[in-house]
Formats: sequence, structure tokens, C-alpha cells
Amino acid sequence: MNEALAPDDDRLATLALARLTLAEIERLQIQLFGEDEPVPTAAAGSLAMRALTLLATRLARARREAPVPAMQARASVALARLRERVAGRHRALAAAAAAQADPVQAGPPPGDLAFLVQAYRTELRRGIHPRELDHWEARMREAPLERAGVIGDLQRVAADEAHAARKPGDPARCWIMGTGRTIGPDDWQRRAQALADGAVVPAPEAPTGRIHLRGEPRCLVTAIASLYRGGEFIEAFMDNITGQSIFRDWCELIVVDAASPDGEADTIRRYMADFPNIRYIRTPERIGIYPAWNFAVREARGEFLTNTNLDDPRRRDAFEVQAATLQALPEVDVVYQDFYYTLQPHLSFEQAAAFGFRSRVPPVTPRVMLEFNPPHNAPMWRRRLHDEVGGFDERYRSAGDYEFWLRCVAAGKVFHKIDEALVAYYQNPEGISTRADTPGHVETREITARYAGQLLGTAERAEPVRPALTPAPNRLQHDPAAA
Repeated sequence: MNEALAPDDDRLATLALARLTLAEIERLQIQLFGEDEPVPTAAAGSLAMRALTLLATRLARARREAPVPAMQARASVALARLRERVAGRHRALAAAAAAQADPVQAGPPPGDLAFLVQAYRTELRRGIHPRELDHWEARMREAPLERAGVIGDLQRVAADEAHAARKPGDPARCWIMGTGRTIGPDDWQRRAQALADGAVVPAPEAPTGRIHLRGEPRCLVTAIASLYRGGEFIEAFMDNITGQSIFRDWCELIVVDAASPDGEADTIRRYMADFPNIRYIRTPERIGIYPAWNFAVREARGEFLTNTNLDDPRRRDAFEVQAATLQALPEVDVVYQDFYYTLQPHLSFEQAAAFGFRSRVPPVTPRVMLEFNPPHNAPMWRRRLHDEVGGFDERYRSAGDYEFWLRCVAAGKVFHKIDEALVAYYQNPEGISTRADTPGHVETREITARYAGQLLGTAERAEPVRPALTPAPNRLQHDPAAA
């Protein structure tokens, strides 16, 4: 399969699309955009509809099950192209239907999209969500955009959102990304009981060693960790990272201790005795996560980088799968993947995976990135991205990685999803991204307001902000024995 649809597939798609009605296209769109794997049924409509659905199913399976990353990537590209063609055909049919109904009002007036983006930024102080954009585009197909009315509508939405923000959510409950489900302690306890009773059988994990790195062992991957009050998790974290299949020969770990009072250096020192590729640095005062990451990036010797959380265990071959994928796909800048949720601390990856609460993270697109952050958990990226787009923006306490990925998307960088779950995400009610006083909500709104126009094509591509990488602080302690 080439990076586009194969010739026979392309002819089939062209012929089938030309024969579909608007109603059939809408049903196909729901399947392509709302399901992991479209399934043709007796209710699928015409022969053309079934043919396109079968093609989408084959591509979705190839994206998930292909034996090598390059084949997975080509299937992903082909499926994305098919989705684009279906979406384009839907827009054309919808516009034709609107023009037939009211030839004067076919299509939105010029500048309305830019007005909407700016109105959301001014009235709601955030970017417009794709589903909101779809709503306004549907309204514009029916009647001209009445701008004063739009401002009034958005002011009411702003009041509703301000009221909702005053009601803190439950940090113990979380949304399973890419699905319509949430989980909380009650769901977790029911699943734990079902596992104990044998009513639920954990799905087997993918075998390790399915793909391998090329070349001679060297420092290819730098794992970075910011540490503050991590004493509860440090032992299991060091076990998990040093137990990675390629850690000893291909990786290094840089731990930036932001003046933690928990004495984690004693544990780290024991691991450093066996692993000279662990580098420990303690700052003289507490610093935020993004200054710590920027400093680690400056110190990194690896070609690929990945951030590690002390309470999020990875599958034993996670580094290997990610790094081998980047090696196999030189055009890809960032890889990311699904993950398992855990509401219970101190579980291994295998124990968390047994509960089966898995994300369904969508492919990264500009529109998707305005809605949420698919690469937020344990991505791996090329070190050179920081030379090209800058470091993490240290103004942020919680959403600096989200801003960095949006900056990469705006710069045209390529993201690739690995269709496996390689990490377990602990929903820590005391974590910086989950506790009640987190700044993440406010930061995310400000970031989407900054990038919405550029990502939706309503603003000229401005010179990107390029935060510099943090220079080495004074009086750093590189020897944990001195901490």
C-alpha cells in the first residue's frame, strides 16, 4: 500500500462517492469519524455505501494490526485521506442542496469564520471548538450570520461557562479520552470485584520484541523526569524505567529534582550504581515542571525524547516500540499512543491494563487539537523539534506541553499514533492536572484562543513564539550524595 490509496482502492472510492446520496454520506461520516472500525450492516444502504465501508474497515484493521510501523503509518495516511474525501464530498453535496433550496444563500459570506474565531476569543476568552464551528457553519448555510446576535449568544454562553467553573468537578472521576465514558471509584471497585470473581478475563497484552531498533547500541532515547515530592512513587518509577527493554544499551534517564524535600536521592543513588546512564540533577530551589523539562532537554544526548511521570508506569517495551517507530518513519516528528486509566496508585502496568479502561485517542489534526490533547501522555519526539520551534513555554504551570504540541501542529510537524496502549495513566486527585485549584483549565482556554485562528486557517501564519530552553541554574548538584 502506498502513502495514498492504492490505484484499485482509489478507483473504487471515486466511483462509490459519486453514487452516494447526501443521507448515505452522512451515515458514512458517522462511521468513519465516530467508530474505531466501521462495520457494514444490512442497513448500510447502497452497494456503493457498503463498498466504501468495507474499504474503511480494511484500512482501520491494517492501521491497527500491520506487522511493521511503516505499514501502520501508510494505512493511517490512507484512512485519513479517505476520511478527507468523504468529508469533501459531504460538503459539496450539502452546499448543492443548500443552493438548490436557496440559491442566494449558498455558502457562508467571506470573513464569517474569522469573525467567529475572534468573537470566541473576545467573549469567551478561548478558542472555538470544532463541534461549535460545525454548528455555526450549519446556521450559515440556512441564513446569513447576524453578528450582533452571535455576540449575544456567546455572552450567554460565557455566563453559563463562568457559572459552571464555580462548581469544581470531582478529581477522582475522569473522562476516558476518545470515548463518551467516564470512570470513578464506583466503576473501579465494580471492575476490581469482577476481576477477583473471574467474571472479567483481562485481554492479553501485545507481545514484546515485535519490532526492533536498527544500528549499534548508543544513547538514542533520553527520558526526562521532573521530581518534586515523589518519595511515594520513586522506587517503582526507577524499577519501571530501568526495566525498559532497551534502557541499558540505548537510553539515558535525566532526573531533575526541583528541591524536593522527600529525600528521593537516596533511592536514585542505588540505581545509579548499576546504571551509569542515569543522570541526577538537583536545583537549589523549587522550579516548575516546564523549566525542569527545558533544562533536561538542553542536557539530553539522545536523538529522541520522552517525558516520564513518576506515577504512570509503562509497558516493558514502550521505549523500544516508540523509538523503533520513529526510526522506521523518518517523516514523523512525534509518536503517541493509547493508554490505560487507573484510579489506584502503585499498580504495575500489567495490573492497570487488566482493568481494561483504555483510551481511544484520535489522530492528531488541527481541529482535534483544539478540542483536546491526544499526545498528552508519554509521547516520544525528535530532539530537533526544540531547535526548530523552541522549548516549553515556562509561563505555564500545567498546560505547557499542550501549547508545545499546538505550536508543532501549527508549524506543520507530523504526528503518528501507535495503535497500542503503552502506558498506564494514574488519575491522581492530588496531581497538578487534576486537583481542584489547578491552573490547567484557564491555561488551556488561553492557549486555544491564541492558536484557533491559525489552525483553522483564518489568520496568517505568524512568526511562532520560540521559548528558549532553560539555561543551567547556578549551584546545581549533579551528585545525589550531595543532596
